[in-house]
Amino acid sequence: LVEFPKWVQTSGIAGGSDPQKTAQLVARISKERGMPAPDFIQCEDADLEILKAACRSGRAPGVTYGLSPTKRYGGDAIAHMVSLVHADDTTFCVLDSNYPGDKQYEFLTPQEFLTAYCTVPTRAGRPINNRRGWCIIFLASAGPPSPVN
Repeated sequence: LVEFPKWVQTSGIAGGSDPQKTAQLVARISKERGMPAPDFIQCEDADLEILKAACRSGRAPGVTYGLSPTKRYGGDAIAHMVSLVHADDTTFCVLDSNYPGDKQYEFLTPQEFLTAYCTVPTRAGRPINNRRGWCIIFLASAGPPSPVN
């Protein structure tokens, strides 16, 4: 799935996704690249325990992120996914691809994260809480990251 977002754009695939479309795209890119599709699970609920377990195991789930508690995106509700890089009983930490860099981690309380995870924008841009989130968790271990100078 290296450069998956770039592949989506260059393939002319419309933006936005849902669990079904994501599963289809993962299968498609894998087939095009002559590789087996990676194993993954997707969940659509507000259960934070699976996210904590994924982070404890060294995985970084992709999670819906509809409202930044630190007012990124002007405090407006957005339709976006971020990487959840840490989750425990007191702290959740996300890394947003639109805010790259080692000082751009966003730390949240579990309640702040739950609000961000379960918020979706309306057409008018106003946030609503739909009481569920969506996550994707790849099951295989990716191994350690490449060294960087």
